[in-house]
Amino acid sequence: MKKIMHNDLLQLLASGCDERIILDAAQKNKYHLNPAQYQRILHRGSCTCNTLTSSAHNVARHFVQKIGESDYASLVIRQIQRIKRLISPRHTVEFEVYFSPSGSHLMYYPLLFQFFIQPQREIINIVSCPEELGSGSRIAAGGKFFAAVNQFAEVTPTGMPLGTDLHCQVKFLPARDQRGMI
Repeated sequence: MKKIMHNDLLQLLASGCDERIILDAAQKNKYHLNPAQYQRILHRGSCTCNTLTSSAHNVARHFVQKIGESDYASLVIRQIQRIKRLISPRHTVEFEVYFSPSGSHLMYYPLLFQFFIQPQREIINIVSCPEELGSGSRIAAGGKFFAAVNQFAEVTPTGMPLGTDLHCQVKFLPARDQRGMI
């Protein structure tokens, strides 16, 4: 097995999302973190504002080695199969698995599916627990670009509609009162 270099892993960790994870000259992201420098860091429950842990670092290095030694598409297919077996071991429930760079990106999926089903109709997107979402997810839920750069490193017009044919209205259903109580 070939040894994975620190910079290879760091490059992979800082790719495929949006400007929140792109590293600057000091190798820090928008949150002033280097994802591979995790010692004495408080870890958060965020896919973009977070670092590795020591055990996750080992898993990530192993994964990068695996990618280098095999076909990435087959790894994705195997992972989908593993997830399906975990959720429905006897294959009694039919469903699809979709991957996404972040939770904000996931907000686009229901809009995309509904647009393909009924392209002429306005979409009313009902989102619960908006107080648990980041600002990008709130914008994406309305069918708008939430980031200045997409996962393909292309510049996108933040806050503008994803397309001229997509008409989306978002309704937020809070799960907490003014004091934060459920």
